[in-house]
Amino acid sequence: PAVSLAVAAAVLPFAPASQVVGVAVDAKVILKDGASAIAPGPHRDSAVFFRFADGALRRFGEVQVPASYLGAPSSVAVSGDGKLALVSSSTRLDPNDPGKYADDDRVSVIDLSGKAPKLTQTLALGVSPSSIKLNPAGTMALVPSSPGNSVTVLSVREGKVAVVDTVKMAPNMGALAAGFAPDGKHVLVTQADGQRVALYAVDNDRLRLPAIREMGAGITPLTAADCGDSGLAGGG
Repeated sequence: PAVSLAVAAAVLPFAPASQVVGVAVDAKVILKDGASAIAPGPHRDSAVFFRFADGALRRFGEVQVPASYLGAPSSVAVSGDGKLALVSSSTRLDPNDPGKYADDDRVSVIDLSGKAPKLTQTLALGVSPSSIKLNPAGTMALVPSSPGNSVTVLSVREGKVAVVDTVKMAPNMGALAAGFAPDGKHVLVTQADGQRVALYAVDNDRLRLPAIREMGAGITPLTAADCGDSGLAGGG
């Protein structure tokens, strides 16, 4: 039997008693007899959003945007106030051979402030995004790219998103994911190919170079997360 695939990607609070849950749905791929396969068309990728409040999960709406199940499990980022979401897409079907994948470079900007999610922008980064992360203030996003060995810095102002910088990693590091400190003043970037995690300071919504510290992870670090007020962070 064939089973469609969906990727849950973001659960971020925007108020103490309420959360927004974002799910990226890759319609291009199915599970067939236990193996992934490209689904027959047409393909309508999407992002589905839910609000969780008062112990109940309610469907908020769905919007058609490019999505991919390949990559780190963080292709959706929701702002802390629940008014904006970013969805990255790392792969698409090869237009020259629809039976194969090709790199994608798109990030979709979705307005969540109305009665239903609404696509407002589509950015082309020029590199395939591995994941995406908004800072706690919702004014800056980082888009690590393992194929591009880089981190793209996005500014977020009044619902408008723009590329402001691209930070190249050392050769063969493979930037994969990012995790901000609660105050947004520092961020961890995992470098999967180099089995490292780098700590950066953040100034005026930009990464301050060079990194404060680069640490050997001893494993291939796929994600990074701050552990709240404990002063600790984790990667794995």
